[in-house]
Amino acid sequence: MKETIIQASRDVNADIILVLVVGVCGIRIFGGAMTWFSIAGLILSLVVSIVLYGRIINRARGMSIRPSATLINENWLNYFIVLIVLAVPVLLFGQVVKLLTLTPTAAVLTKEGIDTLVRIVAIYVLPIVFLKKENLIAIVTGIIFLFKSLRVSLPIIGIVIVMGLVHATVLLRAIEIFPSEDGLLTYVPQMMIVNTFLTYLAFLVSAAASRVLTEQVRYSANEA
Repeated sequence: MKETIIQASRDVNADIILVLVVGVCGIRIFGGAMTWFSIAGLILSLVVSIVLYGRIINRARGMSIRPSATLINENWLNYFIVLIVLAVPVLLFGQVVKLLTLTPTAAVLTKEGIDTLVRIVAIYVLPIVFLKKENLIAIVTGIIFLFKSLRVSLPIIGIVIVMGLVHATVLLRAIEIFPSEDGLLTYVPQMMIVNTFLTYLAFLVSAAASRVLTEQVRYSANEA
């Protein structure tokens, strides 16, 4: 797995500029002057993410990099369908939290726990979306593959847990300064740096998962 992580980091580093774009544009601050910037940045980050995931799969399979327009055209619908489905548990929990008397800190930690759990369960889902051009069935296939490959996936799971801890820390800090919009705006540069770091880790997870998947496909083909 160490070699897989190293290869995955090379896959991500090859498109580090795009990773920076997603990281900087992906911050979400809905309120005041930042709302429209956040919406535009979110849309851009989603589009660029499709290109990145597609390129990661191409490299994992040893293929030449396909044009960005082709990657977007082939994968955007499946990608958005899966993102929406994976977001449902977190959104539902968000509604439940509103009905409970949790402190802001407890709410953030619990939500991040649910979000991290979903990320772990979905480690192989997005790579399968881009590898097999599937949507809903990719979720089932990815979850099954995770449990079948749980031992080899432990280092990847560790990275996802680190992401959850870092994100929770950032959110708790944002809560402290949220009453002041000026204070929140001064925190934006720090949020961009942290979000870029988390974005890098997210694509590293997908790149490593893609490597594991493609190796399994090659192994199965050789066995056959």
